[in-house]
Amino acid sequence: MTVLFKTVVFLFLFSPVGVFCQEEIHTENDVAAEVGSRQISAEEFQNILIHNRLHGNTKQILQTLTPEGKDQILNELVEEMLLSIEAKKRKIDEEPNIRLSIQNAKDKILAEALVQRQIDELDLSDAKLKIFYDNSSELFTTSPRIKARHINTRTEEEAETALKEIMNGRDFIEVAAERNIDSSKSKGGDLGWVKKGAMVKPFEDALFSLKKEQTSDIIKTSFGYHIIKVEEIEKGKIRPFDTVREEIKKRLIENHISQFKEDLKKKYPIYINTELLQKADR
Repeated sequence: MTVLFKTVVFLFLFSPVGVFCQEEIHTENDVAAEVGSRQISAEEFQNILIHNRLHGNTKQILQTLTPEGKDQILNELVEEMLLSIEAKKRKIDEEPNIRLSIQNAKDKILAEALVQRQIDELDLSDAKLKIFYDNSSELFTTSPRIKARHINTRTEEEAETALKEIMNGRDFIEVAAERNIDSSKSKGGDLGWVKKGAMVKPFEDALFSLKKEQTSDIIKTSFGYHIIKVEEIEKGKIRPFDTVREEIKKRLIENHISQFKEDLKKKYPIYINTELLQKADR
């Protein structure tokens, strides 16, 4: 669904016409439809319309906005109920695989409903989010990074020659373009911005110990011998609260639900037949 379409629907729903379309549906005896002895109440139908408006695809949302669309939704519900009644009459719901599917669907619905209740009860106010933000600033701090160049040679002797040339005033970029053996040769040894964890440890340790405009001694790695020059340094910055608000909400929800599940595991006995699982893999 496009942003434009969502905007149009939002404006429609809160316009005089849209508000009228959202009014409760009333029929005789507050029953929207009857199928045999079963009923679909006006309240149930209204809730289905609201759910489709909030969570449906484009077609489902549009259906809720017109009398023809609502009629189609109701008729689909009637047909579904007809089929369900006939299936029960034929005792299809008593078949083992169907009974298992029904139970699984019921478990899933109940589990999702319980999780949502837990989320609804969680304090996600800005004040609460700010406390987490202030106490966990390291989670929202960008990694420091360094813009650097290097010269990579096969032998230590080649590296020593390159370093002497630099110490004698020759431009680092020129030396790198001439002597480098890796793909950065064509760019004068340019490595771009480097974060921790991107390079092998000896190279990284040397790189992050340097100051701006400083050139390293010769460093040996599994890729050969290196000379590094730092051009720019950016220290880690904490991201503004407004940019991480939703991320904090997600973290708090995940932490809360994870702890809730762990508490339930302690509350109820659990047995998992690991031997059976191992046999199933064979």
